[in-house]
Order: sequence, then C-alpha cells, then structure tokens
Amino acid sequence: MGSGKTNNLPILNTSKGYGRLIPDPDGLLDLPEGFNYRVISEFGQLMSDGFHVADKVDGMGCIQLKENKVALIRNHELKPKNLKNQPTSLQKIKTPLSYDNFTNDVALPGGDFDTYL
Repeated sequence: MGSGKTNNLPILNTSKGYGRLIPDPDGLLDLPEGFNYRVISEFGQLMSDGFHVADKVDGMGCIQLKENKVALIRNHELKPKNLKNQPTSLQKIKTPLSYDNFTNDVALPGGDFDTYL
C-alpha cells in the first residue's frame, strides 16, 4: 500500500464501457468490436516538411486546415541521449524556433507537424 490518503467512499461502476477488447491480428492496438484504426505514419517515415517522424511520441492532436485536410501535431519526449537514435534529418536541425538546443545549436526535436488528407 502507498502512503497516499484514502477515503471510505464506495466505488461506483457507472460506466459500461464499449465492450471487451478484441485482439488485433497485427498486434498493434486491441479495440472493442466495431472500432477500427489506421496507421498514418511510423517512426522514420518522411513527413511533408522534409523531416522524418521521431520516436517517443507521448501525445498528439489534430487541427483542421481546410475542408479535407488536417494537421497532425505530435509531442515527443526526447532527451539529448535519444537524438543519436533518430533519423539523420533530425540530427542536424539548427533553428531559432526550437524549444531546446544542444550546445552546438542543434535542435532537440520535441514535436513535429505533418499534414494529411
């Protein structure tokens, strides 16, 4: 047991959820019956900005650009030690727009932006 505080309130299970998860034949993402997914990019894949998809994604969101076009914005939890394992296009970026830089001014990629139809 942790040292956190507890209360004596009853646990109410008011959510029925979406049903049991069906194993994904590809082993990527198990979903309830009736749900589906589509992979739109993978680590190392070339993006529309000429850079490659980094790894260690921990969050993302989409914003609509035009009627049939969205921008996918991803955040990456990369540390300096992770840069050597990233695609070459990400290992040499120098820009004043980056949030974190190495001492040699190379940007530590913390997010990327790509567009999809």
